[in-house]
Amino acid sequence: MQSLKLLSTYARNGVVILSKLKSRNYPLYLYLKSNLGQLTPALTAQGVGVLDDLKTLKEPEKIRLFLQYHYGETVDLSEVRQIHRTVYNYLLGYGKPREVVEGLGFNVEYQSHTPNLEKDLGNLRDSDGNFPPLPQSTYNKVYYRAKKQGIDVKHYLKSLGT
Repeated sequence: MQSLKLLSTYARNGVVILSKLKSRNYPLYLYLKSNLGQLTPALTAQGVGVLDDLKTLKEPEKIRLFLQYHYGETVDLSEVRQIHRTVYNYLLGYGKPREVVEGLGFNVEYQSHTPNLEKDLGNLRDSDGNFPPLPQSTYNKVYYRAKKQGIDVKHYLKSLGT
């Protein structure tokens, strides 16, 4: 029972990753590795999952534990694609990454997705109604939406009326 309490201190977002445990507490890592079959039900009852990432992460349950460890409830798929490319490729193997991650029980967000762009543009507008030079990322989003409607950026900003 003492080992379960000690293991739960190494949990992050309810998951213990063996490679992280190996670098922090090697004797506990050896104990967990040799008794993983007996300890898993007790750890699951405490709400702690164990991920053996020393092997491949191809199974959906391992991917779920990996994402839960690194992101918690909300997964940023843009970051997964940039930083954890192999995990993203495994997600692609199961279908559309957004649908797969939502099927695993997570909320999904993207870095570039801005649902309140018009509101943000309203905050950027000067008191006389003109826009200062837009930050490059905001300009790219406005440019994309303008070209999608077949107009230029200036007319798109005027059409918003913000």
